[in-house]
Amino acid sequence: MTDHPYHNVPDLSSYFDILGRRIRDKVSNQEGVCDVITFDLFGCIQVGIAPPVDKDGKFSEGRMLDVHRVQVIEADTRVMPRASFPNYLTAFNLLGKKVRDRITGMTGACCSIGFEACDGTMRAAISPPVDKDGKPVDGRYMAMSRLEVLGEERVMPAPTFSTEKPTFGATPQQHAHGPADVPKLSSTSSISG
Repeated sequence: MTDHPYHNVPDLSSYFDILGRRIRDKVSNQEGVCDVITFDLFGCIQVGIAPPVDKDGKFSEGRMLDVHRVQVIEADTRVMPRASFPNYLTAFNLLGKKVRDRITGMTGACCSIGFEACDGTMRAAISPPVDKDGKPVDGRYMAMSRLEVLGEERVMPAPTFSTEKPTFGATPQQHAHGPADVPKLSSTSSISG
């Protein structure tokens, strides 16, 4: 029997609701539109903020921010209709699995999944193993349709995401991280300085 922890993915639609809305970073006050939401292997939920062009029409750099760090500033409007993700269960099932890009041949673990506001594209971030010298290799986001799963085994347990309705901009009682990123400490652990 294969391990499918997301065969009953909780309703995360309240997180998807931020896509296409105008948002503000509570820390820097940067404003823009939420153009992507990501869920990663460590339980973190982040949103992309795409700022408007500057007064000269040049693009400003956007950022990825923790979902609770942003505040929706125009709750009643969207810059575009909300995208539909009819097969999002498939996306969550990729987290932690080894995959191969059918086009480039890149292999690695799926460490993050992203849902884009503009066209409903679902992407996966692939983290390849270190190179022959033990140095990290840059991963990349790519459309999930390019990927094939190389086995049902996961490199680490799939996270549990918070299903509470997010209060964008409010201080969360519990962070959006799941249990996969919390190290287990034994009673014999010590920290030396």
